[in-house]
Amino acid sequence: MTSPSDHGLLAWAFDPATCDGQGAPVDAEIYLIGVNFRFPTLVTNVHCFVGVAGATVTASFGGLYTAAGVRLGVTASANTTLETTGYKTLALTAPVACDPGWHYIALLSGGGGTDCQLNKAGAPTVFAGNAGITAVNHLRFATHNAGSQATLPTTVTPEAAGAIPFWAAVS
Repeated sequence: MTSPSDHGLLAWAFDPATCDGQGAPVDAEIYLIGVNFRFPTLVTNVHCFVGVAGATVTASFGGLYTAAGVRLGVTASANTTLETTGYKTLALTAPVACDPGWHYIALLSGGGGTDCQLNKAGAPTVFAGNAGITAVNHLRFATHNAGSQATLPTTVTPEAAGAIPFWAAVS
């Protein structure tokens, strides 16, 4: 079985070989992708795949949050990056030292033009990505939308509603 380290990554949502489609993020909604660090980890980048390029993308960022929803790091604007297809590396503005435990990779695409589409796992009739997980701070896939988001706020509240299994990773 392939692991994140085989790809030079620290953690990922799931093996990228299982991505089988793209989906457009809802404008101004933050998508939270859970990862579990087994040991102290220094994170410098957020990664995603853009399957369909956006046009005139605005208010787009990557970030990293604790399980409690506290922002640890954020990238500079990812607007231009999301206007081309392929594997994307979004550098955090400063490296983040993470304790072992659950964390959330955050992706925000504000839209403003034609939305990009991010690679994701299959979309079954009933979403099973959070199967058996009842603790909100341990959801594998979640959203946060306390209104229109133009940036990544200092805190988020993970919500299961609207979750899409977007692929994301950190290095």
